[in-house]
Amino acid sequence: MDCGRIARLGHSPTRRRLLIGAGLVATAGCLEDDASGESTAGSDEPTDPPFELATVDAPGSEAESATVPASNRPLLVNFTRTGCPTSEGLLENVDEAADRLAAARDLESGDGLAVISVVDATFGSDESTDELADWWTAHEGDWPLAVDEDGALTDHYDVGGFPVLVVIDADGETRWRETDATSTDTIVDGVADALED
Repeated sequence: MDCGRIARLGHSPTRRRLLIGAGLVATAGCLEDDASGESTAGSDEPTDPPFELATVDAPGSEAESATVPASNRPLLVNFTRTGCPTSEGLLENVDEAADRLAAARDLESGDGLAVISVVDATFGSDESTDELADWWTAHEGDWPLAVDEDGALTDHYDVGGFPVLVVIDADGETRWRETDATSTDTIVDGVADALED
């Protein structure tokens, strides 16, 4: 699957445990609800990109797979969580920002920004793909939705609370990161600056 369709478009789990244990919380975000504070990912060894994620059959998304980073373009990854009001509220801003960025740049040529939302299955998300598709539809998602089954992508990019937005270049390097609930304007400005660097 080419998750680069905007169209209606890191580190080990140990780091995540340290962040949670220290009480560092993304402003107005949602932390994992596992009482132990432990990741359920299979290994404490860091995993390096690329990451292959299963995508969900839902509006703007097909039941295939997506590679992070995308090999030929920057990627805006929306690390999100079902049942987190902040994450769910941010989806509308991501959608609006994607539309504005697409209008401002020639993103139909295949070399522009890609957008994907990722749910980490190790952070208490045990929904079936049908339940995820229903959740995506209810929140009007219209771009690729993927599942990070083992939490490797989430761990690599040090996501300890939700939502988090990260612009990742084709080499897997972070170009921009936002850990607070943020406005459409902030997303557009942050992504635009990252793409100009």
